[in-house]
Amino acid sequence: ILSLDKLIQKKFAVNPVTTGEPSPGYILKRLQMDPEVITITGPETVLSQYEVLRTKVINLNGVQKSIQQQVPLDLEPSIVDLIGETTITADISVALETVQKQYKVKLVEPVATGDQVIEHVTIIANVPKLLLDNKTNVSSLLSAMVVEDKVNGFGVVRIIPSRELTLPVEVISIDPAT
Repeated sequence: ILSLDKLIQKKFAVNPVTTGEPSPGYILKRLQMDPEVITITGPETVLSQYEVLRTKVINLNGVQKSIQQQVPLDLEPSIVDLIGETTITADISVALETVQKQYKVKLVEPVATGDQVIEHVTIIANVPKLLLDNKTNVSSLLSAMVVEDKVNGFGVVRIIPSRELTLPVEVISIDPAT
């Protein structure tokens, strides 16, 4: 029996299949495949049966840092006959889960401005959820200091973390900043 089929070229998106969750306090920011699209040339009757290619299961359980991982594609035998066993790179981006919070931070040295004395500044910061879950008093682990801006001639407020602060706190704004 002679069977004829049209030879076509088709692009397939690569879809990741995952299981599990990153460690508590961490979130999956991005999961990107490299390549994101694979072009296959083959018989139309075979290629028309598929819309996407899927990876074998990527286990995210307990992940605490961004990694790159080689992942095989989960292919049907008819596709393996066309392209062979294929592995792609999964770029797994994980970050600390943060919450935006407002704190009063004490100045190391109070500053007199006109008729008032400023002893605290107010900051808005992205704080790792792990610190909040552990009932950490974040404001006690931060202090503020006024340093001279030699270019503009006025004081600029700098936030200083203590050594006991084990996770990064991202300061978004300081009031007053100068």
